[in-house]
Amino acid sequence: MEAGGAAVEMRPPAEVMASRVFVFYIAMWIAEGAVRKWVPGTEQIFYVLRDGVLILAIAGIGSTGYRARSRTGAGTALLTLGFVLALIAGVQVILGLLPLQAALLGWRSYAAPLLFLAYTILFVSRVDLGKAVRWVLIATLVNVVVVLAQVFSPAGAYINKDVGADAAYFVNAGGIVRPSGTFSAPIGLTEFTAIAFALSLFALHYLRAIKRLLVVSALISTVFIIAVSGSRGLVLNAVVVLGAYIAMQLLSGRSTAPRNIVLIGAVGIEALFAVGSIAPQVLDSFQTRFIDASRSEDTAGRIFSQAFDFLVQPLTWLGDGIGARSQAGILSGSTQTWIEVEKTRWVAELGLLGLILGWARTAIGPALMLWCLFARRPRDLGAPLLAAVIFPAIAWGSIGVIPSTQAFAGIAFSLLFLLMDKDRQPSAEVVSRSRAPEASVRH
Repeated sequence: MEAGGAAVEMRPPAEVMASRVFVFYIAMWIAEGAVRKWVPGTEQIFYVLRDGVLILAIAGIGSTGYRARSRTGAGTALLTLGFVLALIAGVQVILGLLPLQAALLGWRSYAAPLLFLAYTILFVSRVDLGKAVRWVLIATLVNVVVVLAQVFSPAGAYINKDVGADAAYFVNAGGIVRPSGTFSAPIGLTEFTAIAFALSLFALHYLRAIKRLLVVSALISTVFIIAVSGSRGLVLNAVVVLGAYIAMQLLSGRSTAPRNIVLIGAVGIEALFAVGSIAPQVLDSFQTRFIDASRSEDTAGRIFSQAFDFLVQPLTWLGDGIGARSQAGILSGSTQTWIEVEKTRWVAELGLLGLILGWARTAIGPALMLWCLFARRPRDLGAPLLAAVIFPAIAWGSIGVIPSTQAFAGIAFSLLFLLMDKDRQPSAEVVSRSRAPEASVRH
């Protein structure tokens, strides 16, 4: 313990600050919804605090010359793309396509994930991965308690208060609330739970430094949240993650793979039975929502539409204005109509650049999944699981609709980067220290 403590103290100040901001950003993503919902007067400041701190950290740590690894071209490229988007927004404001506030909010929806991933590439050491995983697992235990309290409480209960409202917005059959946990909206909880599920499976096999009781408890908690969430998207994402887990176990060629698959299946089934005995009315409400949604829409057709309708969106060179077709932009003065599907909205707002980015998203999703499954080392479980979380979001989902979603995208890609990172250049002080922190992540 003394060696480990000395090692932390020997890290250069810029590296320590980079680590703290990294953890702070993740903690704020998890907690800011709770603060905005339940602490009066914090709605606006916490709406911008997380990304404001990140921008200041990029400027401050960047000015010291510190870099976490020898090759940082990707991080610089992402910052450059964020700057290009800011220039485009500026031109669109000058041309009168949209108001300045709408442009700023629109720029944030595109740039926030890029900035956090760039920050991670430039400044965050791989030894900080374990800290992030531990925070997520602990937050899962907190969220399962909050979620169960929400689904057992009426929509008007204080626990179900929404940002700017005294009651829950989303209510399923039988008056059962769609929970949001510590997030500002159910979509935030959905995305968090997908990451927590993947990291629980990863930590179960590879993070020895995290207590097994915490990992197993978090894994069971994610099953509870999935079962009562009322989210079809979360169920689909969990299936994709579980499929990636089974595939990697089978591809590993280990004799323990069948046992691992059976054990995880048993844990899931037991957790579902527990939910069924504790909250049968919640599961009934969830089932009713599934049936009603299946009758009213073609789920496969909707996914296909969200993935590829951007190809038939009318195209202009500059688009209607960055953020002009978003709800936040419209509330800030844009005269355009709202477009719900994100990739289609990108084409409408950014024109040719939006079409290029839409194509990039369409290609990256399956390519990332296949590469992580077949090109990574057989026992490198973490990367495929995080790729399985990201795949639905970038292929047909959303990565920029609200600040919580923007943070999810940046955090998911950053964790994936740290899991795959082989080019780390820690300081001389850290190299000479005890290697216990780094050894906690086995590869």
